Parts: sequence; structure tokens; C-alpha cells
Amino acid sequence: MRVVLVCVLTCFLACASTGRHQPARASEPLLAGVSELDITPAEPIRLTGYANRTAPSEGVRGRLWVKALAIGDRQRVAVLMAADLIGVPARLADEVARRLESRGVDRAHVAIAVTHTHTGPSLSGVLPGILAPPPPPDQQDTIDRYTRGLVETFERAAVAALADRRPAVIGWTQGRAGFAMNRRILKDGKWTGFGSDPSGVVDHDLPMLAVRAPDGRLRAVLVSYACHATTLEGKDNFVHGDWPAVAKELIQGRHPGAIALVTIGTGADANPNPRGGGLLDVERHAREVADEVDRLLQTPLHPLTSAPVGRFRRIDLAFAGVERAAPYPVQTWTFGDALTMVFLGGEVVADYGLRLKRELDATRLWVNAYSNDVAFYVASRRMIPEGGYEVDRSMLYYGQPGPLAESTEDRIVDAVIELAPAARQTTARE
Repeated sequence: MRVVLVCVLTCFLACASTGRHQPARASEPLLAGVSELDITPAEPIRLTGYANRTAPSEGVRGRLWVKALAIGDRQRVAVLMAADLIGVPARLADEVARRLESRGVDRAHVAIAVTHTHTGPSLSGVLPGILAPPPPPDQQDTIDRYTRGLVETFERAAVAALADRRPAVIGWTQGRAGFAMNRRILKDGKWTGFGSDPSGVVDHDLPMLAVRAPDGRLRAVLVSYACHATTLEGKDNFVHGDWPAVAKELIQGRHPGAIALVTIGTGADANPNPRGGGLLDVERHAREVADEVDRLLQTPLHPLTSAPVGRFRRIDLAFAGVERAAPYPVQTWTFGDALTMVFLGGEVVADYGLRLKRELDATRLWVNAYSNDVAFYVASRRMIPEGGYEVDRSMLYYGQPGPLAESTEDRIVDAVIELAPAARQTTARE
């Protein structure tokens, strides 16, 4: 894989009412670094995300990247890696985290998130039942070699970001984007298929974190949105990162020297709207994200002055009607009382992010999904009786025994609340 490293510092933030940047604090500034590595497959490979593709990829229409952001101080640092991939298996994420322990970063402070692009390479252990026909030995060997290579690449990206740490000022805020639309069509309370439901549950929040050098130069942007990367369709058998990848390209093109990272929120039941128009629709959605980032960068940001405190836990989630449970990762990073960032495994539907924002302080909360392990869809308690793809049919593709138990939502929400006490609602924000 071609390696492109771009190291970055960190940050500054518009904390004055005028939107002007204030000088960095002289005492114990946060340190931040960033890097990026190209993870575009070097040879044709079976793509994943859609079940109708039967042959390896036909060319590359967009590069894929893993980008790493390290934030901390001289005592503690956290590393986020965000990759243009369909998912990440737990064993890969855990191996990368194990390797980073020698660099002084423990498991709770390592997060790996993906954009869930449906025009990216198949990975060993992710969606094992979606390829039809199953790949013959030579194609499976390509998939396995690509997956194994990601461990070293992710480690290198993290190490480069750690090495790039310099004094920084960091801030965050929350905007909006409107192209996510609920895709579940119901009749008499039951799922009937995919479509576009303007009245369906969806999360349009678009949180953004900006990293600036002490002189005010923008060095990194992290942005998240709760929507599938499915603008492109199964007929598109070429490598591409969909709207998240193009959004990153646009942000970086408008802000030379800056690196953009994208993660996905709890949008497993949302598709981009419109879709079906190919790369023109991809560009449309990416531009909406990039435009909102530009707007937010001109507004006051909430300052982050404390290194993140990470907590990581695996809970057991039961499947309905069978004596079997699956380990599920829940992770939080708490930046003092200014922000709690949540990382949930799997394809998590919008009900989770919206509920967490109701039960915790939505003004200090950022919820990511598709993190640390993407092993199944995570339907909500409301959705499970409705049935349908996110509840049961997708479990066949993931090699799971059936739908999750109705207790799933409460178990996950309770775990987040236990790990993130600083995010609990307060009567007033300081």
C-alpha cells in the first residue's frame, strides 16, 4: 500500500464571541498530532456491503485512508483512528491496541472507527455471509492478506500521530446536515422493505472538533454524521470511500495543510437522500458536510483543555431465543466537563444516539458508532418487534444466530452512563 504521511499539530479555537482566535494558554497546553496513510487496495479485491457483486473490484475511483489523531498531555494521550472501511473486527482492533501499549497508550485510550463505505474491500471476519457466491480460494487469500496488512498500517498511523504531538488548542461544536433519511418502510407496525421515510427517526446532528496550531492555523478537523455511506450502490463495483471520503477531500482542499477525519454516528437505519445518482450525489452530500464545517469554523467553539480520560468495557449482549451472547465494546473519552465522546461497536440505529442525548447532557455529548468491532446491527427496543433487515435479516450476513434480545438497548445505555458520569445532565453548563 502506498504510504502518505501528513503530520499535523493541533489547534486553536474560536472562543470569543466575535469568533476570533485567542492565544493559546501558556500553562500546560494540550498536545496533539495527526497522520494519514493510504489503505487503497493494491490489487482487485471483492468489495463488500452489497450482496449482488460477484467479481473483484473494477478499478479505483477514490483513494481510501486511515487517519490518526492523538490528543493528550504529557501524562496521558488518546489515539483515534478513522478508516475508510466497511467495518473493523475486534481481533484487529485489539491487536493494534496491544501494540500501542508499549507506546504508553492503554486500551481505553485507543479507538478505531470506520466510515462503513459500501464500495470498500471485504475484510476477514466482517460480514462473512454477504458475498454470494463465496470467494474462491484465490480471492479469499487476497482478502485475508489485505486484512492482515491493516494491523501494521494502523499501528504506523498511530505511531506517526503520537510522534507528531505538539502544543495545540482544541475546540468543538455541533452543527447540522440534512441528507440522512430513515430507510425503514413500515406497514401495520412491521418492516416491509427499504425506502425513504421523511417522518422516520433520524439524527441530523453534525459534531465537529477543530485542532489549530498556537498561531491559529487549522491543522485538523474531526467531524461525524449519523448516516450510511451508501450513496453508491451495488452496481458500482469500484473502490471508493463514498460521501465521507469526498467530504474529507473537500475540507482539506479548502484548508491546505489541514487533515480531515470522518466518523459515523448512530445512523444504521439511515441512508443518504438522494442516492442512485452515482458520484454526483456523493459530491452533493460531501459538499453539504464540508460547507457546514466551514460555517462552524467561523463560530465560537467550546474549548477542550483537559486530556481525555478513557474507559473501555465489554458487555455481553444476548440473542433472542438462543443460549448465546456476544461481547460488545463500549468506550468513552471524557474531556473534563466539556465533552464526552462515546464509541459504540456495530451498526447502531438512531434511537441510541437520540436516547443518550436525552438521558445525558446533549450539549456535552458526541456519539460514534462503527467503532472497535463491527459484528452486527444493533437495533433498538422499539424496532425489534417491527422486524426487518436491521433486526434479523442482516444477522445472516454477519453470521449471527438471530436478532438481539429486547434488553439490548437498556444494557448499552446503562453501560455508557456508568462509564461517562461527567456527561450526566446538569442544571447549567459552566
